[in-house]
Amino acid sequence: MLALRFSLHVKTVQKFLLSSAAMTGLMAGHAQASHVGYVRARAPQQVVGKTAAPLSPSGTSSKTSRPPLHGVPAVAKPENINVLGRRMVATNASAGTKTDTPLLETTQSVSVVTRAFMTERLVQSIGEALRYARGVNPDTYGADSRFDWIRIRGFDVTTYGMYLDGMRLTAGTTGPVQEQYGLDRVEVLNGPSSVLYGQAAPGGLVNMVSKKPSSTPYHELQFVAGSWARYQGQFDMTGSIPGTGGSVDGRVVGLVRDADTQVRYVKDNRIYVAPSFTWHITPKDDFTFLSSYLHDHTSGDQFYPAYGTALYNPNGKLSTSSFLGSPDLDKWDRNQYAIGFLYEHRFNSNWRFQQSFRYLGLDLNWSQAYSTSLSADMIHINRLAFREVASGQLYTSDSRLVGHIHTRPVDQTVLLGFDYSRYDLAQDYGYTTGTQLNIFNPVYTIQPAIKMTTHIVQQSEQKGLYFQDQIKITDRILVNLGGRYDWTNTATLTTTSSSAVTSGQNNGVFTYRGGIGYLFPFGLMAYASYARSFQPVTGVNFYGQAFKPTYGKQVEVGAKYQPKDKSSFLTASLFDLTQTNVSQTDPSNALNTIQTGEIRVKGFETSANVSLGSGFDLVFAYTYLDPVIRKSTIGQNGKRPTLIPRNTVSLWGDYQMQPGLAPALTGLGVGMGMRYIGNIEGDNNDTFATPAVTLFDAAVHYDFGRSNRWRIGLNINNLFDKTYVASCSGTTTCYYGQRRQVLGSVRASW
Repeated sequence: MLALRFSLHVKTVQKFLLSSAAMTGLMAGHAQASHVGYVRARAPQQVVGKTAAPLSPSGTSSKTSRPPLHGVPAVAKPENINVLGRRMVATNASAGTKTDTPLLETTQSVSVVTRAFMTERLVQSIGEALRYARGVNPDTYGADSRFDWIRIRGFDVTTYGMYLDGMRLTAGTTGPVQEQYGLDRVEVLNGPSSVLYGQAAPGGLVNMVSKKPSSTPYHELQFVAGSWARYQGQFDMTGSIPGTGGSVDGRVVGLVRDADTQVRYVKDNRIYVAPSFTWHITPKDDFTFLSSYLHDHTSGDQFYPAYGTALYNPNGKLSTSSFLGSPDLDKWDRNQYAIGFLYEHRFNSNWRFQQSFRYLGLDLNWSQAYSTSLSADMIHINRLAFREVASGQLYTSDSRLVGHIHTRPVDQTVLLGFDYSRYDLAQDYGYTTGTQLNIFNPVYTIQPAIKMTTHIVQQSEQKGLYFQDQIKITDRILVNLGGRYDWTNTATLTTTSSSAVTSGQNNGVFTYRGGIGYLFPFGLMAYASYARSFQPVTGVNFYGQAFKPTYGKQVEVGAKYQPKDKSSFLTASLFDLTQTNVSQTDPSNALNTIQTGEIRVKGFETSANVSLGSGFDLVFAYTYLDPVIRKSTIGQNGKRPTLIPRNTVSLWGDYQMQPGLAPALTGLGVGMGMRYIGNIEGDNNDTFATPAVTLFDAAVHYDFGRSNRWRIGLNINNLFDKTYVASCSGTTTCYYGQRRQVLGSVRASW
């Protein structure tokens, strides 16, 4: 079914949300009335020269460490997994190893954004959640309501680096997105990751971890309103399902939003609902069913010319609200639906089998008029009118055996797995020449009819066999060894009115990773690692030859520190990352593309997540990147590629008023953040750059106490309303960053 408009779904989904809320309310009543024993709640290719917990039903106990107050049952917040009472400090993650490994013992850079940190900042997207993460540029193309365009260590990970519960999400313009409110945490692995995940961007990956059911009851209702007529309601409810004897836990998460954006005529409407349940089949078997539905109604990104945004235009400066499309044409309607499961069988205390599966379907209806060039008068833009209707189905599965072997003084965690993914895509699209538009005084006219001229059917498949051995010798020496072999193939049929062309690619690739570290008694770990990756490049060259994958390789050395009380986590790392087989123009045939280019990024990262005590928390990150184009055929050797800031700095400080200091203010919390983004080259010839910018965010909230259970908050992004250009990828494609956004919220939890 093609994507439908937002308004057609509201009544249907409202009924579903209300019935789901009622069901979860029954869960709560049953769980509160019964004795609770234990809790089981467990990128586009860059072209040279061209413009926690285990992945099974998992987690730690979500019981609160504080006793009930004044006879009120303690309220557990199941999203606070693996933070051990520290709201901003995580201890474990699965992204780097596919096992529940302490961050301190992972010989590669891994960071975690906790649910508490996302809640504190009232984030509205995955990109916003990652704004304070090291090595990450989450706002590559500025304020785009359709996608989270994310780069890690300078490389785009949007297409080949987004994962949900350890399983790949094929992204890009025909790929799915994830609602941040449905997540327990977000994990970031910096650097090549193919040894466990197969085809992947060299910069790293983002693994999003879904909220899972818990037997400890928790209920949350929240209303958010703010800038650009934003109105949003959301709920999260979990507990044991009545009549199951505590063997089945349920959860339902939902969100409905009606909103405009800073750009005229562009909406940001969303409906999201995610029911799930966990069945504790036996003391050794857990099965979690996950499902979700998401509908978006918005419009495409604005392609602003550099002259009038990043560069001087004698006619003036473009407003950040400028709409360069066509109101009669522009729309982006996406329907997305998914079902899947996570299963775990524990043979004994040392060996377990885990399996994950997900089916995800997506329907897209996209049409847009967009700028292709600025006329000589620097007032009018030439435009193309475009339309696409697409549908995709993504099947992913991952089966793995995890074992712990203890032969003192050597402890081993071994992992053997096989994963599979297949993406079926059908696209129909067409272009036509659009009307010109005065960018300073737009008069919108009806666009010419668009005829669908191209039909594409594509199937991409990946099968991978992998192993890993995490070795710990005398509780001090850490060794991580892993290898993987992938079989990938892509078949494409492109049909136009005059031709039908079939193309295909088959690749077999072996990748590997090795790391060694030393763990000092006082909580410091020094490490060194080497890792490789590969990323497919679809299509054929001028001579009909299929492109080869690009390859990534990285050397990294670093140190991590975490004290015994887990109150802080500090990291620092140096890395040298190279991508080879990058596509560029053939010097002997301008119509041909050859894969001889190379991009190298050297860098340094450091971060600190610290709970200072007495209510103070701190999150700090600094990243330095030195990217360079190498082996260019068009004179770009030594140039700095676009879309990569050299320096980024972020700092968030938070204070929660402690009981006894000022009784009237107990429950008050304030937070303040700073983000510095260095200048970014506007093209690969380094002819201009977008200026550096410093942005500030703020938060204030008041919790009325456990007996009242109400909380009000105010969050402000870009506090001083700084107007800035987030990036340019040429003189015709620049993107404004988000202006000041004010969000007020009211939340009830019980």
